[in-house]
Amino acid sequence: MSSRLLDTNWNVSNILDGIIKSDPPFHCLIDTGALVTGMSNYEVAKYLITHGLPTSFDGVVYLDNKDRKMILLRNGMNVVRLDQAGCPPDRRFSFYDQIHTTGMDIHQCIYARAALTLGKDMTFR
Repeated sequence: MSSRLLDTNWNVSNILDGIIKSDPPFHCLIDTGALVTGMSNYEVAKYLITHGLPTSFDGVVYLDNKDRKMILLRNGMNVVRLDQAGCPPDRRFSFYDQIHTTGMDIHQCIYARAALTLGKDMTFR
């Protein structure tokens, strides 16, 4: 485990770019701190793929506005339901928006690395 403080002039793009550039790569972003705002979950998935998410990931899993597990696939930029994609856990990145950080089960590979955001007003439970 490690931590990183954000600069006072941080923005959503800086956070996502940091996730994309991480080496070794993260397999998921869990936004408990509600820092990723102003973008839909689909837009976050698209940003990650189009701005350099490692090609070791075939797609980005996210929850749509009906709470369905969806995946934006890199090849063709098609969106399909996760259970219909046939994409193994080690070949996908997952984005949990703040609303879906509790109670949402998306299987991860055994060696997955996660980035977790924290906000100043959060309490641990």
